[in-house]
Amino acid sequence: MLFSYSSFYPSTVTVEASRGAGGEHLVIDRNSGKITVVNTANSAGAFAAAPQRTMSAHGIMGMINLLRGPYLVLITGREVAGTIGSSTVYKVTETRVVKVAADSRVVSGTDAFDESTYLRLMHKALSVDSFFFSYDFDLTSSLERQQQKRSDTPVCLASSAMYKTANDEFFFNKYLSEPLIEAVADSSNAGVFVLPVIHGFFDCKHVIIKGTSFNYVLVTRRGRKRQGTRYFSRGADEDGNVSNFAETEQIVDFAASNAASINRELEGLQMSYVQLRGSIPIVWAQVINMRYVPTLK
Repeated sequence: MLFSYSSFYPSTVTVEASRGAGGEHLVIDRNSGKITVVNTANSAGAFAAAPQRTMSAHGIMGMINLLRGPYLVLITGREVAGTIGSSTVYKVTETRVVKVAADSRVVSGTDAFDESTYLRLMHKALSVDSFFFSYDFDLTSSLERQQQKRSDTPVCLASSAMYKTANDEFFFNKYLSEPLIEAVADSSNAGVFVLPVIHGFFDCKHVIIKGTSFNYVLVTRRGRKRQGTRYFSRGADEDGNVSNFAETEQIVDFAASNAASINRELEGLQMSYVQLRGSIPIVWAQVINMRYVPTLK
């Protein structure tokens, strides 16, 4: 499992991975917020002093700049939601927004009020019970889309970081991850710090029918490009993104480790059925008021 360890020094914050980073780690400047990739072997003496504090997390959702400076958004709680094939899918149970900016950076007056408002909204948005991720499975893409990408991707790029082939529509923390993506773009190993997370639903049930067992998986991916609650967000924008767009995939998974069948033809098989839904794809809006609307007959 990938764990990230953050160490806070007076002028920098370092982020290390428990595995997969090939000796590379991230260094965040606490004044400018700039992120650089540094090889541990080349910077062993740079952080000889004890850090001011350390913390661990299960992954990084991203980084955001507010009035006081940059904040890291960390996944600090998770639970196993199920599996797809041999890959484990986790549900986010707890997040933490951590100030990276130097302690000397303060805000006051209206800016302080605005900063607390932004943080409160961040915590509210992150508190929903519907974020899911996997360390080694692209949860943003359906099985069919993944198969197509494997067929179209050159062999030299097949083992690249997962975020590079993630589906942009359902990469829900893409905006938060952009500072990390920019920093690790030229690195061969540091891409593990970018963790695609979906917003939606995931459930996995083990099913046995006449001696044949398999996993039945239901996953819904919510689009990120035109958010809004029903009635208040309708139709399509100028780029064709529709409100409340979602993709629901049903998977019958005979490739799961707990699957078993007397029929050899089913071994390792994965069957998928995908449905798409969203608002009517035209430009329109709905005015919400308390007036009675008569029923048409």
